[in-house]
Amino acid sequence: MDLESKDGIGLIVGSVVTAIPVIFIGFKKLFLQSKIADTQIASTEANKDVITMLRDEIKRVDEQYQEAIKRVNEIHTENLKLRAENSTLTSQIMRLNETIEELKTEIEGIGRRKNDSK
Repeated sequence: MDLESKDGIGLIVGSVVTAIPVIFIGFKKLFLQSKIADTQIASTEANKDVITMLRDEIKRVDEQYQEAIKRVNEIHTENLKLRAENSTLTSQIMRLNETIEELKTEIEGIGRRKNDSK
């Protein structure tokens, strides 16, 4: 072997020895970037899941809200009916009280006339 071929082999070996760490670092960088991309994908999927859950929850709450509005309207209608009935009954009670007072007055008058005729 001559000197030039030894230098060529040394240069190749030196290049290979220098290239191995560079290649290793390159692969490691690619691996880390892949892991970061996987993490970002997982994070995006998790965000989508959270958004889906929030949409479902909003839909459920809206359904409950609509049912509550329906019940409040029914209660309001029933309340109006009860107020009208209460007003009618109050008027009837007032008329009955007036009739009772008139009857008391008549009875007292009859009692006085009876006493006067004795």
